[in-house]
Amino acid sequence: MRRMVCVQLCVLALLALAALSGIAAAQEPQGATVVECAAAQENITTLVSLVDRTGLNETLSDETANFTLFAPTDDAFAQLPPDVDELLINSTDSEVLLPEVLLYHVIEGTYSSSDLVEIGVIESMQGEHLVFNSTMDGNMTVNEVNVTTPDIPCGNGVVHVIEGVVLPSIIPQASDENVTAADESPA
Repeated sequence: MRRMVCVQLCVLALLALAALSGIAAAQEPQGATVVECAAAQENITTLVSLVDRTGLNETLSDETANFTLFAPTDDAFAQLPPDVDELLINSTDSEVLLPEVLLYHVIEGTYSSSDLVEIGVIESMQGEHLVFNSTMDGNMTVNEVNVTTPDIPCGNGVVHVIEGVVLPSIIPQASDENVTAADESPA
């Protein structure tokens, strides 16, 4: 009888240990961060280098937080009008403006494309709103820029690849159709 009680206690202790380790594992995100997910895409190198340049990679690599990242392709950055490119990359204001533009591509929390279309409008980490719509072919746009690859799951969020750079209102309005400046905040 005593041996049976000892075996039962050992089994209970093992079950409790397994349950506790399962809880700890469930709290740790599995997989790459949104920065690592973006870096794994062949056509997202410009964004990744700019995130690194500004130091935002540390923020977006936080495994205890969740982010939704809208990742413009290299072609999207290449299509920026020269004056906007100069302003963001080489001007004396770029140290302030570039992080603002990059944060405009990030939302706190993990949102799938279907969640975003259902919500419609959400505040970016930069502070201005992003507007999401569904297209006739069932794809999604963010501020009228097409999402080409939605819902790339990451350990601390999700990445949506977009074919244009979305710009907050602090950046002068660009005439290029692949660049969208923020509208006034919705009422």
